[in-house]
Amino acid sequence: MEDGASERSKLIVNEAQNANKGGWITFPFIIGSMLGQGLALTGATGNMAVYLIKEYNFTAVDAAQIGNIVQGCTSLAPLVGAVVSEAFFGWYPVVVFSTIVSFVSLILFTATAAFPSLQPPPCASISDACEPSVGQLAFLYTAVGLMVVGSGGTKFNMFTLGAHQFDSVGDRDVFFNWSIVIMYAVGIIGSTSIIFVEDSISCFLNRAAWICHGDARPDGAIAKPLSLCTVQQVEDFKSLLRVFPLWSSSIILSVSIGIQLSLTVLQALTMDRSLGSRFAIPTGSLVVSSFAATIVSLLLLDRLILPLWHKLSPHPLRPLLRLGLGHIINTAGMAASALVERKRASIVRSHQAESQHGEWVVPMTAMWLVLPLAVTGVAEALHFPCQVALYFQAFPRSLRSTATGMMAVIIALGFYLSAAMVDIVRRVTGWLPDDINSSKVENVYWLVAGLTLVNFGYYVLCAKLYQ
Repeated sequence: MEDGASERSKLIVNEAQNANKGGWITFPFIIGSMLGQGLALTGATGNMAVYLIKEYNFTAVDAAQIGNIVQGCTSLAPLVGAVVSEAFFGWYPVVVFSTIVSFVSLILFTATAAFPSLQPPPCASISDACEPSVGQLAFLYTAVGLMVVGSGGTKFNMFTLGAHQFDSVGDRDVFFNWSIVIMYAVGIIGSTSIIFVEDSISCFLNRAAWICHGDARPDGAIAKPLSLCTVQQVEDFKSLLRVFPLWSSSIILSVSIGIQLSLTVLQALTMDRSLGSRFAIPTGSLVVSSFAATIVSLLLLDRLILPLWHKLSPHPLRPLLRLGLGHIINTAGMAASALVERKRASIVRSHQAESQHGEWVVPMTAMWLVLPLAVTGVAEALHFPCQVALYFQAFPRSLRSTATGMMAVIIALGFYLSAAMVDIVRRVTGWLPDDINSSKVENVYWLVAGLTLVNFGYYVLCAKLYQ
């Protein structure tokens, strides 16, 4: 009896797993994960021996031996990972855990290159003075060990996880073909481009302005202008790298605004847009409320709030703080849109009009949509000008025009990615059917609000690193 119950429970579990197969929707995510993991692993292991020789003063033989051992471990570990997945935890939890471990290992590897205290001092020949300390080796080997663990849980479990998303043998064959293509392409890219960057550009650009043997002619003229940068060029490039994370944290802001604007139009089409008996607000004109809120907020900031702040506080209102407030208020705007949609949808349900088409109008004024748009407009008044000023200040003098144009890139990316995100939501969730009255627009708004909240955490991290 117990054996029969056990078999039935296994059958139920298997049926549940089969019912949750994602099919080709999951293909880009799995292939993308394989691509990122493979590039990171190949870039780290392929240049391991050279890194040990140049930065840790290992002898060539010892470095080659350690490199071979690491390669062997990363080749064997996936078998162990597969056994652990099959016997205990399943593929997905192991892949998630191993991905996190791989990320931590890359952070540790980056730290070994970034902080001189984690490396022995350079020397012409091996001696006691320039051998790596026990602590330095322990840190390095911890990074290596985590890398092996990470590769063990992801390298071939991703194959299995992906294959189980398909019922058709033909689909599985196509998936395996593309997986192998990606695996070999990763090997080529990691063993050429990434290692070239590691060898040629080296650690964090500090050596780019060094004049090495062969870079200059006997008369002092530059012999290799493409391989030798001035100190100013190096510092300019570092300033770009420093501000880039902050710039990237604004992309989700733009995406959220694009989604709000597009969905607001759809909501307004179903609502009462009349003002009086003879005039109806054009649907596309509702966005004016956001623009007006931005203008009024900027005037208040410039003429009232900032002067009052300067009088009451000895410290200026820092641009990064204003940017952070803009992030928070933007999230509030998305939440407000969700609440307005909840009210609209409840009225639709109360009239049992989920399947109504044509000229039926939801008995709710479209002026309700003005409030979320106005909140988003206030947020734009806080984060938009600050971004322009920050980029203008942070970019090199020779790239000031590019700095002011960076916002155009963010706006363009926001609209492109908002369209892509709406399309993905339509395909994956079913929240956005053709008839908005039977949709789950509220869920989309809450999803966007959650993304902006997570993005705010990313912004805080970027701001701290920038400071």
